[in-house]
Amino acid sequence: MKFTVAAAFWMTALASTARARQAEDPAWVELRFHRVHLTNGNFIDGQLVKDTAQGATLTIKSGDITIRRDMIDRIEFIKMRSIKEKPVVDDKLEKERIRKEKERKEREEEERRKRGGTSISPNPNTTTTEVDPETRAKVDAILGRLKKADAKQRGGISTELNTLGVKAALYLAAILESMDEDLLTFVGPVIGQFKSPKIQDALVQMTRSSKAAVRGEAAIALGASEDPATSRALLPLLKDPDTIVRGNAVDALARLGSKEAINPVSKLCIDPDRSLRARAFSGLQKLLATAGQSDDLRRILSDLAGEAEGSARAEVLMTFSREAKKEDWSFLARYLSDDSAAVRQAAAFGIGNLAVPDSADPVLSRLPVEKDKWTRMYLAGAVLRLRAYRGVDELVRWLGDDDGDVRVAAYQALRSLTGQSLEPKRDVWETYWNSVRDKMLKP
Repeated sequence: MKFTVAAAFWMTALASTARARQAEDPAWVELRFHRVHLTNGNFIDGQLVKDTAQGATLTIKSGDITIRRDMIDRIEFIKMRSIKEKPVVDDKLEKERIRKEKERKEREEEERRKRGGTSISPNPNTTTTEVDPETRAKVDAILGRLKKADAKQRGGISTELNTLGVKAALYLAAILESMDEDLLTFVGPVIGQFKSPKIQDALVQMTRSSKAAVRGEAAIALGASEDPATSRALLPLLKDPDTIVRGNAVDALARLGSKEAINPVSKLCIDPDRSLRARAFSGLQKLLATAGQSDDLRRILSDLAGEAEGSARAEVLMTFSREAKKEDWSFLARYLSDDSAAVRQAAAFGIGNLAVPDSADPVLSRLPVEKDKWTRMYLAGAVLRLRAYRGVDELVRWLGDDDGDVRVAAYQALRSLTGQSLEPKRDVWETYWNSVRDKMLKP
């Protein structure tokens, strides 16, 4: 009995001590979890419940999250039993990580050879001989702390680099190639804030790095330089194999107002990557505005619509529809019968906005054959805007459609066209319309 009581006492005491240690030092943990390292340098911790060719599913505090395979750099199994013990990495996952890292480096080297560029030397002595040992030591110390800090702490630590001046920035530029990619987003802005010619030269050299993350940070920094002369170094990045780098180059060139970038940026408006297309649209509008060529946007978009396909064409047409003028209705009308429903939606939306009387015939001819829900809703709106009473018969038939949204769109258009507030029933409206059709359609 004494042993049992004593054992219980010590177990309680040890548990209290453990809780006290953990409260004093949050780094003291006893956890087993998986860490998914993302290609953008961030990571997500949780319990791995599924790992397939398509992606990985983790259980985190807020629930389950699935991460696409193309967003994952590697997955680690981490076991931390005390504050002194290093994470234990699963051998199988570590071998997979090494294999992927090797493949990544081979791809980057192949990309570097295709570009004909050269890597920045990771040896600071070859490019920063003017940096004094004291500055190097300070930078190295800050980077060491930055590497060990969590995401919340890093922001405050990285600002300490700002106070060290141009020499520190030059040193950072020289060692970027060998730096962990998760630090680049904190270090890049520090380099870019200085307007020194030496810094500009270093940033231009960074655009030819073998690492996509370095090229991406170089693009951001050059855009912040406010020096139009740096545009020449950014233009090649619009064709970079990495999507994020291309997007950063678009943003930077738009910020610099490079007139030379208008045509190559416009081509990215139909890029396969949707997020890049959005950045390209925004960048193109800024570039045209800066150059005083905003009126050229319609022409550029109409040309792109012919080159684009699927969702890219739909986005081009939707943007075009917002910029369109009355004479553009016939251009939009040709896309009312496109194979892509999204393209037809954009065309119907644009025609409805313009409301040119001559566009009534292509709209009315589409009403009986259109099957896509959203296109039908936009067509109903176009019939209303055009006051096209010849479309009432079809709208009345839509009141019996299986889709509730289509019925609502048809009903709202009928009420506005006729001024009647009848019940939203097909037979009621058929009776009414049969009684007034000849009068309403009289020339």
